[in-house]
Amino acid sequence: MHYQPKVALATGRTVGFEALMRWRHPTRGLIAPTVFVPLAEQSGLIHDITRFALTECVTQLARWRTEGHDVPVAVNLSAHDVTTSHVVELIESLLSDHAVPAALLDVEITETALVADRSRVVPVLERLGELGVRVAIDDFGIGNTSISQLRDLPVDELKIDRLFVSDLREGGRDGAEVVVQAMVDLAHSFGLRVVAEGVEDEYIARILRGLGVDHAQGFLYSEAVPAAQVPQLRASLGERHPRHTGTTRSPAAAGTVRTNSPDQG
Repeated sequence: MHYQPKVALATGRTVGFEALMRWRHPTRGLIAPTVFVPLAEQSGLIHDITRFALTECVTQLARWRTEGHDVPVAVNLSAHDVTTSHVVELIESLLSDHAVPAALLDVEITETALVADRSRVVPVLERLGELGVRVAIDDFGIGNTSISQLRDLPVDELKIDRLFVSDLREGGRDGAEVVVQAMVDLAHSFGLRVVAEGVEDEYIARILRGLGVDHAQGFLYSEAVPAAQVPQLRASLGERHPRHTGTTRSPAAAGTVRTNSPDQG
């Protein structure tokens, strides 16, 4: 497992990490999750991969705690994982066995998975919430979630898909800031924290900060690194400060209204 930092845009502080799986094949080299995860879902092996990921992450959280580092980690769950309560029971058992507080574990589920079978998924998310595990909607904006569905989902965080974030680059798509602002306002109106994925330069980070996005992750801050490098990475990011910490609105979003969400990281 590798870990990519999430950074509070207002302060530059590291507020958590996302766990990302890396598979280095002996002959084919590094194989991307976009390749092996769909294959695992089709073959029925996805639950084994999820068990491995959760076990590794909770074990690592326990190890960091003994070293004096309490930092939340988010693990991605497949649509196949959240249609039964088995994943809740696994998480509950792992947290208990390793004496890790539930507040240190987040789970991320794609928007598409959330709305595909709501009658089965929502009870699972509710049970995770009862444990104290926070739930994030991943890749938001590319699915078909309605406003009423978003309002009723037991989730804590919304992650804006990198497609919309990349549109904010210099010379990017017209109206991109208005679209992102609408997502931020909607999420904040429901009390959700907002994270931007795929932040690759300071120009985009500055715009996101002005639009009221809470947290960001991407190559601007760091690629995903092995667990052994996380303490050093946290220290180096802690020395960074945003070049602009105000809440100045971008011109494209000046006509909208937003409600700031407190940093929960």
